[in-house]
Amino acid sequence: MAGGASENILAQAVDGFAQRVNDYAQGIANRLGSPLSGVQLSPDDAVARWNFTPLGDTATADLQYHQLVLQGIPPGQALAQVYPMRPGLFAGGDINDSISKATQIAGWAAKAAGQPPPQPHPGSTLPDAIMQQNLAAQNQQVSAAVPPLTGAPPAAPAPLPPAPPGPPAPLLPGGAGVPGPAPLGPGVAPLPGGPPPPMVPGPGGPVPAMAQGGVVNRPTYALLGENGPEAVVPLASQMPVALSQMMVNVDPLNAAAAPNPTTGYGMDQFSGVRAVSRNDPRQTAYLDSMRAAGKKITSVLTGESNGYVYGGTDNLQIGNEPDSSGPSSMTMTPQQYAQMWNQYRGQYNGKVGQFTMAGLGSGLGNSKAYLDQVWPLLQTKPDQVALHLYDGDTQQSQAEIQDVQQWLKDHGSSAPVVVTEWNKPGQEWDMLNMFNQAGVPASTYFPYSTAQNPGTPGAVNAQRQPTASGAALVSAAA
Repeated sequence: MAGGASENILAQAVDGFAQRVNDYAQGIANRLGSPLSGVQLSPDDAVARWNFTPLGDTATADLQYHQLVLQGIPPGQALAQVYPMRPGLFAGGDINDSISKATQIAGWAAKAAGQPPPQPHPGSTLPDAIMQQNLAAQNQQVSAAVPPLTGAPPAAPAPLPPAPPGPPAPLLPGGAGVPGPAPLGPGVAPLPGGPPPPMVPGPGGPVPAMAQGGVVNRPTYALLGENGPEAVVPLASQMPVALSQMMVNVDPLNAAAAPNPTTGYGMDQFSGVRAVSRNDPRQTAYLDSMRAAGKKITSVLTGESNGYVYGGTDNLQIGNEPDSSGPSSMTMTPQQYAQMWNQYRGQYNGKVGQFTMAGLGSGLGNSKAYLDQVWPLLQTKPDQVALHLYDGDTQQSQAEIQDVQQWLKDHGSSAPVVVTEWNKPGQEWDMLNMFNQAGVPASTYFPYSTAQNPGTPGAVNAQRQPTASGAALVSAAA
């Protein structure tokens, strides 16, 4: 029984290649440029892309994949979440060539991890799956060759350390082949101001009892209905599994505010960095190292940028607080901002991942007034709208987010609201929980170091020592 279930899961994993999300592959291609093919790349580069996962290591990614499939996520979607670079490695017009590439790179990856080459699963429909994927890619005209912007060419992500497969997941009583419950860890968080869910005995180990509520942010076994009827409601349709991404504002030209991508305090938890775009080789080299470590890059186009945009940008924020008058605000009338947006949105079309509007900073309901005036003037609407949340408490920040979300919906836009600057000492846990509840796909804490903005608590101080705010951020996301 257990063996049969395991074989079915493996067959689903192979057959699920046909369902991968093509626009995700296009975004990766846009950022990395040509070549993406495993034949054109060196074995080390191909293995680095094959093993790349936002979860950090292949053992965690493999376990997460099986948990997602067992929870009913289509195999193709599950694979796209845990290994987003693989589709571009074996895409091609000839089905036999695609199969050869996939087999060859899988063999390289196994060799790098000290494992024997993987054997094809009996009865696999991989040829049909790859053919369907290639046809879908051709129909959508996915391009794998986008020239980099001005500056150094984007660097490929560094190879991840090889990780041998973990032990088989524990079975429930009866040997049904279903993995036991994941440890509580970061999977369940209390509601803002509420107690943590208590742990009670369950099949395969302790599970959280959810009668008092909580936020579940990854596949987790739990006890429901133990104290009467309960409702289980998704928090954000655009984020079926993952937490809201937590990023951080850095200054690559300030040593105290430029954390090492892998060893800097909190960089295990921060999924990316945000910085003003500057045409400086030191900044280019620093952002290249961030990309090589698998971090996302948000570039902010301001007057200091002189039109320059870093070539590895995932999200381009055009302008900064045009509706505000603070010391770091780029104050503009709606007409001036629309002119800037239309110029650079057109100039960098297809050369960066997403285009983010503004970083509206007037706060507490005033952002909508600015949107009312500027929105009709934008020739191409934003992929996402950014807010800066400094005024008020967590509840007021949530109201601001919901106001703008509703405004966008009322104006026919499906663009999500992101937060590209926020800082609320003592409310870090509440804010991060709120972002998940409000469906905010990404938030960026400001600043990384107090040295960037003296008087504003950072994740670290000017001597790079963790602050109370930094410790709260890291512990909340750990």
